[in-house]
Amino acid sequence: MTGLAPRRLKTGQALLEKVDTAGSRIRDGIDLLKRDTVAREAFGLMNTAMAMANRRREAVIQKKLPGDVDPPTWRPFQLAFVLLNLVGVTDRNSGEREIVDLLFFRPAAARAYLGLAAYAIVLRRLRGSGVLGAGISVIMRYTLRLLTPLVSSARSNSCGPMMTMAGRRLANGRSRLDSG
Repeated sequence: MTGLAPRRLKTGQALLEKVDTAGSRIRDGIDLLKRDTVAREAFGLMNTAMAMANRRREAVIQKKLPGDVDPPTWRPFQLAFVLLNLVGVTDRNSGEREIVDLLFFRPAAARAYLGLAAYAIVLRRLRGSGVLGAGISVIMRYTLRLLTPLVSSARSNSCGPMMTMAGRRLANGRSRLDSG
């Protein structure tokens, strides 16, 4: 980090000190998915919903059918953001709930944010049946407002219906998934 202004050097050093913590949190998210079947199911349904939404959006852009669009993939920083936050979203007693992670890489960050939101919504429904799984899981305001209105609207509006479709896989009297 030679050649940096003192202020930037100080910021760079502080960030490098936190790299190990971030890596540990990502590994903890992976370990959570290995051992917690409900978290793993929520993660799978989130991925299904996100893929369906992405394919529908890309199909319109490419003037194809959704099934003819290549399957989407996560960018490494998007997947890292989701994994980094899984334990804090999943475990109500986790100390990670006191951490705020800000992700700002417009507009690709919206996908990571929506993925984590979708995970939280599905996890709540899987954990509780009826009214125990109902209620508000996520309030979207900050990140999506930073995007252009068209991108923000397209991403959040396409994810809701896909969550509902993926949510049809939920059984045992659990409440349906809605957005609004």
